[in-house]
Amino acid sequence: MEAFLRRLMTISPILLFLPINLALAGWEETFEPEAIGSYLSGEDASYLVVAAGDRERSLAAASQLLVTLRSTTKGLVMEDQSLGDMSGLDDTAILERASELPVDQIVVVRVFDSGHEAPSAVVVVFYDKQGETLVALSGVENRAIASRGELDGVSPRASQSVSQVAGRVTQDLEEAREQFGERFIWFEDFVGVRGTGGTVVMQHWTRPYRGKYKTPISFEEFYETVGSNELLSEYRSNVRRQRIGGTIVGVGTLAFVGFGTWAFLDWTSNGEVSVGLLSLTGASVALSIVGQRISPRKIHPVEPDEARRLADQHNKRLRQELGLSDSYTPFSTSRDETQQRFRWTLNISLLPDGAGLTLHASL
Repeated sequence: MEAFLRRLMTISPILLFLPINLALAGWEETFEPEAIGSYLSGEDASYLVVAAGDRERSLAAASQLLVTLRSTTKGLVMEDQSLGDMSGLDDTAILERASELPVDQIVVVRVFDSGHEAPSAVVVVFYDKQGETLVALSGVENRAIASRGELDGVSPRASQSVSQVAGRVTQDLEEAREQFGERFIWFEDFVGVRGTGGTVVMQHWTRPYRGKYKTPISFEEFYETVGSNELLSEYRSNVRRQRIGGTIVGVGTLAFVGFGTWAFLDWTSNGEVSVGLLSLTGASVALSIVGQRISPRKIHPVEPDEARRLADQHNKRLRQELGLSDSYTPFSTSRDETQQRFRWTLNISLLPDGAGLTLHASL
């Protein structure tokens, strides 16, 4: 029975992480039990395995190392789920957060994208509870890490060097996330809902924003940022046409009011209106119609949903440029934090054909 439970503990991390990352098999060869066992300080030592850095990349490697440690040591081997999200923390912060856990060593695992379709690289650092580096290993996916005997041990200087490299990579990752947090594009939404039937009756355009600090940007800057010169030119043309058409409509309206009033006063005093005055009044109406014809039916060359798609494409390119995963977002998606982050405003109106409401969600 005891052997069965131990075997189940060995398999359970795979079952836990399998829906998240199917690349676990690629790290099985990397963390070969005999080689990893040669670096362990004793059979009864306990470990905490932490997937650090880009967690999406590091999770499969950390999961496989967890399995390997549980198969090679009699001591406790813990997962890092109780510590929360540590993807943005350096090793010092991770050690501080894990200081109260009942383990002898903290094992920090980071996986890095080697680029050019090369296998991913991994850095594994074993720390004691005082923060001293005990062992530092580096390797690549699908290639076994050499045992201690093959390397004749790892010197403290080499271990510190690997740890420093991991720290620099972590700092670079933090800088990339900070840049993304200041440069990504997003919109806030206004949606109108009709109370009779609950149908959406309108979706307003809202100002686009840049970054987590909600910096408003103009639509010209938006189209320029998302990289569409054609849409930028069309938007500018529509704005110019709207201004010209609006000016013409304004002049025509003022002229109609002026000449129409003159014609009315002439008719009330003389009983008739001159042909010239009627012509000027009619010309004012024609001028307003011309202005309306010149004005575009809509300013934006795309619909709101298409603008959001363009923003998503820009954000995806920005993630690739900065070396971030496609799933990275500077906003938490947990329910509690999302409710705290959003502000809701509800406006109710009475309409001839029923009640209506407008729901405004903003960051």
